[in-house]
Order: sequence, then structure tokens, then C-alpha cells
Amino acid sequence: DSIYYFRATWLYIVIMVFWILSVAVSFYELFKYFKISSGMKRIRTLYLIVGSMFGFIGGTLAHAPSLGFEI
Repeated sequence: DSIYYFRATWLYIVIMVFWILSVAVSFYELFKYFKISSGMKRIRTLYLIVGSMFGFIGGTLAHAPSLGFEI
């Protein structure tokens, strides 16, 4: 128990929800562009989507202890 995590307050949760909504809208726009693109731009967009998903999922998991989830 040598690691200390702060407890999330209501303001933290509101900001986190806003951040998650912003990320969701960004992914929606990327998927829309992915549907209409072709060739190399389509492949680049796919790499951007997959890489961003890994990054955002990993970053979001870092907030779990402050919300009371044990990792």
C-alpha cells in the first residue's frame, strides 16, 4: 500500500466525461473520413485510429484507481 491515489471529486468526473465525449466525437469524425477515403490515405487513417485507440484506452485506465477501481 505504498502507492497513493487521490480520490476523484465531482468536478474531476465532470471534466472526465467532457474529455471522453470529446474523444468520442473525434473518433466519429475519423471514422467518417475513413469511410470516404481510399488508397494510402485510408491506410494512414486506419493506423491513426488503431494507434489512438490504444493510447486513449491505456491513458483512461490510468484514471481507474482514482475512481476506486483496483488494478
